[in-house]
Amino acid sequence: MQLTDHPDHVIRHLPRSCPGCGASLDGAQETEMERRQVTEIPPVRAEVTEHRLVEVACLCCGQTTKADAPVP
Repeated sequence: MQLTDHPDHVIRHLPRSCPGCGASLDGAQETEMERRQVTEIPPVRAEVTEHRLVEVACLCCGQTTKADAPVP
């Protein structure tokens, strides 16, 4: 897969010590960088919408009326 120039997250991994002499590499000059990207597709999850059809009583005559369900 081709690398993107606009990743969602970037994590820099720096070596801590020199494998040759064991000295700390804190503050050492960067000489190169290799980019590797991991593309993850989040799991598919069902989304549930509950429709509550409310019934109300008229203040004048007392007749009750319930809302219509939305058309899918």
